[in-house]
Amino acid sequence: MQKKEINDNRDMTKGPILKKIATFAFLLLMASLVQELYAAVDVMFAGRFIDTAAQAAIGAGSLLTSLIINFFSGVGVGSGVVIASLKGSGEHDKLEKAIGSTVALSVFGGIVLTAVGILVTPLYLKAVNTPGELAPLAAWYLRLYFLSLVFIVTYNLAGGVLRALGDSVFPLIAQLIGGLMHVALDYIFVRSFSDGIVAVAASAFISFGTAALLVLIKLTKLEGDYALKLSSIALHKDILGRTLSIGIPSGLQSLMITLSNVIAQSFINRFGQDTIAAFTAYFKVECILYLPIVAFGQALMTFVGQNDGAGDKQRVRKGVRAALVASLAVTAVFAVITLLNGHAVFSVFNEDENVIAIGTELIGITFPLYWIYCFLQLFGDALRGLGEAKAPMVIVMVNICLIRTFIISFFEPRFPFARTVVTAYPVSWLTTSVCMCVFYFFFMRKYMKEDRLGERN
Repeated sequence: MQKKEINDNRDMTKGPILKKIATFAFLLLMASLVQELYAAVDVMFAGRFIDTAAQAAIGAGSLLTSLIINFFSGVGVGSGVVIASLKGSGEHDKLEKAIGSTVALSVFGGIVLTAVGILVTPLYLKAVNTPGELAPLAAWYLRLYFLSLVFIVTYNLAGGVLRALGDSVFPLIAQLIGGLMHVALDYIFVRSFSDGIVAVAASAFISFGTAALLVLIKLTKLEGDYALKLSSIALHKDILGRTLSIGIPSGLQSLMITLSNVIAQSFINRFGQDTIAAFTAYFKVECILYLPIVAFGQALMTFVGQNDGAGDKQRVRKGVRAALVASLAVTAVFAVITLLNGHAVFSVFNEDENVIAIGTELIGITFPLYWIYCFLQLFGDALRGLGEAKAPMVIVMVNICLIRTFIISFFEPRFPFARTVVTAYPVSWLTTSVCMCVFYFFFMRKYMKEDRLGERN
């Protein structure tokens, strides 16, 4: 009975629509929050126990690490799709190769990215206008942090394998263990080491390594003949080709979004370390709204995919509406709570009153308009669930990358304030949402019309 209940929970073609989507979104949100804990504690401990310069240095380099990690997370989407498909078809020989290929890709990719990251660090810091007094500290932190990339990429891809096989609990447990270890080690190392940046990087290395090791061990303990074996860890060309054909578009979109933030960071870096520290904290505070929206979008993608496969197109449309309404409600509640407690929220990351004042000003611009983001995320993920991935990618790249960059480049020299840069965010959300909504309704009209014609025939 217990196994049947678990299978029922995974089957999103039956039962209450909102409950199915909300439950799945909650599990995804928990995983995202734990992962975000890794980065947040570094910013928090640097701001509270080292100094503002250290926090600003971490912030100056954080977007480069996000750029790389987000791309590989997108690639992991392709791996998950391939593995889920092979698991469902019972092709265990190919499934074993797919798991081994994913692990090999994560280790090989992590090593290559570590080397590339160390080499491009000074170029990146110069490109984003990192203040001269912060550049050496930021470079030192980034190069140390890049040593952890092989663990970060391995955890993300190997954890994605477990989720594709139906196990969403163990990756969360591994994340939680690593996250709690990261908090404890940050506290111990920052207070024990004379160099606070080294302490933060060492803590990341150990905690990321622990999480990656745990999921790898779990893969070797899988029931069935597709458990991870040393002999199966290789880049199998046929499997790798399928994985990359699905994952690269998703990875490119994530990369472009992060790149637009890197460009914004380059403008923010002109305003000094207090503004850099506030902007760094802002990205952590923003997760209060951003992560639930993304979780609803990911849950909706799965819901739409399953119900489209089952041929229930009316349920698809109802699911999109339910997820959109739920995400709007959650975003509105969290936005109001955060705005009313802005000072307390930012003081978690930095006790400097000027940094807190800048941070609260920034959320005062974006948070009242954050509900707009629900439309671009939910409609985009619904389209991806229906197999239409190229149009959402193009819409996001044009609006979030090009239009946002143009707005910042045009207005910031004329109005040289941090709020000018941040105002470009809700403006680009609006243009993206309008384009996404227009394409979504055009696509759905055709989609539902084809359904009716199919019923007539």
